[in-house]
Amino acid sequence: MFGAREGLYDLTFGMLLCGVTSVLILTTLVWRNAKTLHCADAQRKQAEVALRSSYDDLESRVEERTLELSQVNETLRAEIVEHRKSEAARAQLLRRLVTAQEEERRRISRELHDQMGQHLAALMLGLKALSNSSGNGSARHKRSLRQLQELTEQLAEEAHHLAWELRPAALDDLGLETALANYVERWSERSGIIADYHSHGLDQHRLSSQIETAVYRIVQEALTNVLKHAKADRVSVILEHRYDQLLTIVEDDGQGFDNKALMAAPGERRGLGLLGIQERVALVDGTLNIESEPGSGTTLVIRIPVYALSRQEVFSHEYAAHLPG
Repeated sequence: MFGAREGLYDLTFGMLLCGVTSVLILTTLVWRNAKTLHCADAQRKQAEVALRSSYDDLESRVEERTLELSQVNETLRAEIVEHRKSEAARAQLLRRLVTAQEEERRRISRELHDQMGQHLAALMLGLKALSNSSGNGSARHKRSLRQLQELTEQLAEEAHHLAWELRPAALDDLGLETALANYVERWSERSGIIADYHSHGLDQHRLSSQIETAVYRIVQEALTNVLKHAKADRVSVILEHRYDQLLTIVEDDGQGFDNKALMAAPGERRGLGLLGIQERVALVDGTLNIESEPGSGTTLVIRIPVYALSRQEVFSHEYAAHLPG
């Protein structure tokens, strides 16, 4: 009986010991897990603080960079505005220069045609009268008078041609179509190159003086380039007014050139003729397209917007622009 009770006590103590041990083990495990979680939470908080600090630092840098870029952008915008103003002022100055140049050409042309023409005509009449009055003069004197008459006629012809080159009266009086037709015909006669001229849509109304002058000078310069460089046998000039656009084409069958190499070359190497054409096209807000290859001739295609302004309206705008105040 006593032994059975003692065995029961031992069993109870053993079970109690196992329970206590289990509780201690469980407590230890919980404590370790809690400690691990606490360390992990502390590390997470430290990482969050570090991340927040890095984010704030990055935001600060982004704001600084954005401010710098904004300042640079404003500077670039100001420079672009100034550049556009400079380009506009340059274009306006160039327009005034071209206008003054054309006015001076007109004045000199009229003086050559009127005053010089009158003087040469009077000289020819005087030489003719002198030749008639010489009667039975020596053959030597008659030959000298005949040479002087021929020289005077040559001077008169050269003066007339120079006046016509400077500013043909037909351009102001009759318009672009007639002036260009006359110019192409005379150019063909003097150069010996076959030239044909075709126009369409220009017989109903006149264009503005600025556009007519620009197109006339462009064709004039293009034909001069053909004569100097192209070695062509035939040239075609086409002028067509369709809708609100004036199309001008100058095409030759000459030796051509490497267009890409020429366009990539510096401005001074392109030639004054081509630069002059480009500037005159730009002054009337037009576009220039050059098609050329060595041995295949050259084609210039110029497109100019034609604004609905009559010659009287253009004169009124130009006059108002030059009024003081």
